[in-house]
Amino acid sequence: MKKIARASFFYLSLLSISILIQSCCTETFTIVGSGQIQAYTLDYAKIDTVSGEFMLVNNTEVKIGGLQNMGIISSSMATSCVESFVNTIPTEAVNITCNQDFTFDGNVVSAGTDFSTFAELQIESTSYSGDVSIKFLTTFLDKATFDKADHVFKVNMKTDNDLALENEISVFIDL
Repeated sequence: MKKIARASFFYLSLLSISILIQSCCTETFTIVGSGQIQAYTLDYAKIDTVSGEFMLVNNTEVKIGGLQNMGIISSSMATSCVESFVNTIPTEAVNITCNQDFTFDGNVVSAGTDFSTFAELQIESTSYSGDVSIKFLTTFLDKATFDKADHVFKVNMKTDNDLALENEISVFIDL
């Protein structure tokens, strides 16, 4: 009977410690690198030729720190640690340029000119993953004229703790 009591006490202690560890944990997410950029349709089909509305999605490299499911409870119950974000990318810290001239609303946008401030361009930044998406919707494309050719878009971003990130992607535009 003593062996059963000792075993029960041991497992109850493990369970209690696991609950304590799980309830006190924090997972920290830190953007540490540029990651990769891809072109997609609006329904997330990967593309390399643009023929309509599209978006550029930059998935940054994120370092995750913390206990990350070390307790018994997290594997047997739907629990998670509190998430803490060390840095984020504000949408106003995102710049986009193109390696070729294009026309927008009757004006020539010279190669290398930042056009992230155009109201018709939709830029979104997600704090929980560090992803940045730049959507070229009909409102933008109706006013823009691109040559039928390969275009290299360069995206420069800066986190709120001054980490500079840069990525570029080449897509063939056939509008």
